[in-house]
Parts: sequence; structure tokens; C-alpha cells
Amino acid sequence: MGRFLLWVIIRKHSAISYQLSAFSYQLMRNGLLLRLSILMLLYQY
Repeated sequence: MGRFLLWVIIRKHSAISYQLSAFSYQLMRNGLLLRLSILMLLYQY
């Protein structure tokens, strides 16, 4: 019983951490795109 509970907790934790890493990856990609677009705008002037 305790082992099953531990497995459930680990599964939930891994799912949450996976979502967090995917979110931070998306944020990082968006930040890079934002910097690139700002650089492009600066180079146009």
C-alpha cells in the first residue's frame, strides 16, 4: 500500500516537473525569439 502511494506521488511529481520543464523551455524559446526580433528592429534603424 505504501509503495503504491509512493509510486503515485512520484508519478504526479514527474508529470508536474515535466510540465514545468516544457513551460520553461517554451519561455526560453520565446525569450530568444523576442531578443532576435528586437535585434532585427534595431538593425533596421
